[in-house]
Amino acid sequence: MHPDVLDIPAAAHLLSLSKGSTYKLVRSGAIPAWRLGQQWRLWRPAVLRVVAGPDAEDQHPLIPEGDPELIDRQTLAELLDLSPDTCRLLVRDGTIPSRTVGPTTRVWWPSVRQLMIDGSVPAGAEACLLYTSPSPRDS
Repeated sequence: MHPDVLDIPAAAHLLSLSKGSTYKLVRSGAIPAWRLGQQWRLWRPAVLRVVAGPDAEDQHPLIPEGDPELIDRQTLAELLDLSPDTCRLLVRDGTIPSRTVGPTTRVWWPSVRQLMIDGSVPAGAEACLLYTSPSPRDS
């Protein structure tokens, strides 16, 4: 899993809360998270900003240097700690924005990261995917 991607147990540990309390905060929107099927993923710097405020930005920038940009589905599965089949289904139903490039599917990692931060796909994310291929999403 990407070092800044958290699941509910990891977020609960980071915040020194129970898993139940963390679920409540995520469901209420107090902590930014992205639901992937029946699992939640949180972006560590965004969670720290909620807890520590703007001071967290100095030590934990929202966009770390060296983060990947265009990735394949297998890499996405590894970064999010999801099964490849789950990633395939999430790509197919449009939950994860992607494009098919030749025989493989490519995902724009910054848009996935933004979904974990605030639930939105950044403007221009589709354009970053469009330049690679005009073909439809993975089926």
